[in-house]
Amino acid sequence: MAIRLALPVVALSLAGLLGRAADCTSSSATGGNPVDAAVPDGDLVGCATDPRDDTYAAGMMKPGTQGNFQFVLMTANPGPPGLDANTWTVKLQDMGGAPVPGATFATIKPWMPDHGHGSTATPTVTDNGDGTYTVDDLYFFMAGLWQVPLTVQVNGKGDTVTFSFCVAG
Repeated sequence: MAIRLALPVVALSLAGLLGRAADCTSSSATGGNPVDAAVPDGDLVGCATDPRDDTYAAGMMKPGTQGNFQFVLMTANPGPPGLDANTWTVKLQDMGGAPVPGATFATIKPWMPDHGHGSTATPTVTDNGDGTYTVDDLYFFMAGLWQVPLTVQVNGKGDTVTFSFCVAG
């Protein structure tokens, strides 16, 4: 009898978890889910105060994790990054501030760490020849925290930076 009672409880719990994971939608503060109750009004995607969220500003600079280059997010269209198609202009510079043209960007894969999935589009990078690069087809198809890692190689040196933005719905 204990087995008969335990299996339905496990099945219901598992079904609830799978249903929530498959749903993969942002929820509002009035969603009725206990997790949703912690989301303050006005923060419907639940990430605006996330410490991983970079505050967007045109010209924001971040050093690469290996200390070889600095990455400057010159512009984002829309700015701040928003739902659907986005285009960024990124300037790559050495640690002294000089522009670095001719870099090769590895595959850019926008990622939602809290949902465990990426975007449905594959971004492309165009070298503008002056140390700036246009990143097209950044596609954020839902609200929430998106991380965009950029990995470059140039003249035998590599580096990586990750920009993270809370995309509002």
